Parts: sequence; structure tokens; C-alpha cells
Amino acid sequence: MINKITIIGVGLIGGSLAKAIKENKLAKVVFGYGRDLNRLEKAKKANVIDQFSTNLKDAVNDSDIVIIATPVGSFKEIL
Repeated sequence: MINKITIIGVGLIGGSLAKAIKENKLAKVVFGYGRDLNRLEKAKKANVIDQFSTNLKDAVNDSDIVIIATPVGSFKEIL
């Protein structure tokens, strides 16, 4: 089993991926990263993600897999 998967962008697509990963028990921890703290808190409360951060370095630290689920225009900022 994968220890930690980080989803960058917990919107419609990222949230759906996170939910599917959790439902299928593909990782011990599903970690969400985003700029909108309110959205991250809602995703955690809905059990879509296990943990979250608005700090990218913290979010990807010790991740086995990182999934970028943001608009293409934001990739440069993330990478």
C-alpha cells in the first residue's frame, strides 16, 4: 500500500480523485494542497482528504505520489 498521496488542487477533479483513492484504500494518507483554506477544511470534514496544507513544500514532503489536479495555467507556478 502507498503511504501518502498528495493531491494538488482539491476542486472537482482533485476531490473526485481523492475520494476514489480513499474509497478504494489505495493509500494510508490522502493529503490535499490548495490555496483556499475553506475548501480544504470542507474536503477534510467530508472525509475526501485526511490532511491538508496551504504550503506546497509541506504538502509534498514524504509523498509517494503527487497528482496535479489544477488548471493547466497554474502548472508553472506549482512546478
